[in-house]
Amino acid sequence: VVVVKPEYAAAATAARVLAGVGVLRSLSYIGPPLLDGLGRPDLTLRYQTVATLMLTLLFVVSAQFLGPRWGILSVAWAWAAGYPIAFTVLARAVFTLTGLKVSAYLRRVAGTFVCILGAGAVGACAKWLTLDQTPGVRLATIAAATLFATGVFLAHFQGISPRSVWLEVRGRKR
Repeated sequence: VVVVKPEYAAAATAARVLAGVGVLRSLSYIGPPLLDGLGRPDLTLRYQTVATLMLTLLFVVSAQFLGPRWGILSVAWAWAAGYPIAFTVLARAVFTLTGLKVSAYLRRVAGTFVCILGAGAVGACAKWLTLDQTPGVRLATIAAATLFATGVFLAHFQGISPRSVWLEVRGRKR
């Protein structure tokens, strides 16, 4: 279902592929300042060099060999193939430098991930319940249901609410 213009529907698959890469990209904004702050800008440079070389190579190869057949989707797949490699370099540097074990980190964030999955299920239900609505109404309903469920689940199960975040930012205990 297209909300804006029908001609944008062709980019839907590319947007879905890039959304997955976007999760890693959003997490990658944390690493370089952390590495720099811990006195290891060389590790930031290593990550950025790997990302630059890997992605440039894959963009060129993908455009050359897949572009004629897949069009813009070839670039999305190049991102999906190459960025996880660069992200792994960054994650390894961060975990090694901080001494945090990957398993310990995953245990700490698992509850938040489960809350987000639950909110996704609520969004899927909202999608199913609004099949007969216009695209704009469906989008608004699904987005509102998903965001509301995310907030409720995080507050109830993880203790993360706008108030708790505000208190943490101000340096106060909950």
